[in-house]
Amino acid sequence: MSGLIVIGQIKPEYITRTADSVHPGGDALNCLDGNTYTSWKPDANDNNSAFELMTPELTVINYFAMSGLSGIGLDFDYATLYASDAPDYAEQVIIADISSNDIQDGILYALSDNAIAHRYYKVSLTNISEQQNAIEVSNIIIGKYISLPHGIAAPYTPPKLSAKTEILNNRTMGGHFVGRSVLSGQYDFIIKNKNVSPEWIEENWLDLHKQISEKPFMYLWDDSRPQDAVFCWTKGDIPPPRYDNQCYFSFSIPCNGFIEND
Repeated sequence: MSGLIVIGQIKPEYITRTADSVHPGGDALNCLDGNTYTSWKPDANDNNSAFELMTPELTVINYFAMSGLSGIGLDFDYATLYASDAPDYAEQVIIADISSNDIQDGILYALSDNAIAHRYYKVSLTNISEQQNAIEVSNIIIGKYISLPHGIAAPYTPPKLSAKTEILNNRTMGGHFVGRSVLSGQYDFIIKNKNVSPEWIEENWLDLHKQISEKPFMYLWDDSRPQDAVFCWTKGDIPPPRYDNQCYFSFSIPCNGFIEND
């Protein structure tokens, strides 16, 4: 059992071309800005929508995730992340793909064993049989995943079980129960790891800190449960890692988030 956190490496300004028209307010860059209230809304004349990206330097990508989707069953069969060494994509390779069946089963991401750096990437949405004009995508995360060095130690509450709910009971002046209001909020959880080597901290922490302090990210507490991946963001300050014994570090990152497969 291992946890995964993603270092996002794609920014909205990396988009070089949007191959298809979009509905008002539905630019492709919206799905890369980390805001759940914006979205990419393709309005293609055929069964495919795509946008292309160019990174400032050669970049290794091995993670592709989507979040905040609607219109999956009507307008979407699969999403593919391509990479190329040239802007014309004359030769391209598939880094990862996600099917609508995966998403409906609660699996919002795909991992890749890619270790080759590229500068040119393309995200393509395909509807096999019809024109594509109903899907909306709030977030796409493209980057490199980090495996937490140890499984999450007990005691621990997984994000999916960390629903934050406030219950208000309503009573008459005589004390009789007349109903209740249930206010559901986001998931409230902690990413934590103990006995982490100094080498792992030196290699990963600063890049990880930069990502999670600036934007939302994807977190999976147990890689044997892909349906538990959560789109999340840090809550308050991010405590620095610390030596909690003579040789090893520990860290705890308070987070909020939501899971879309309920």
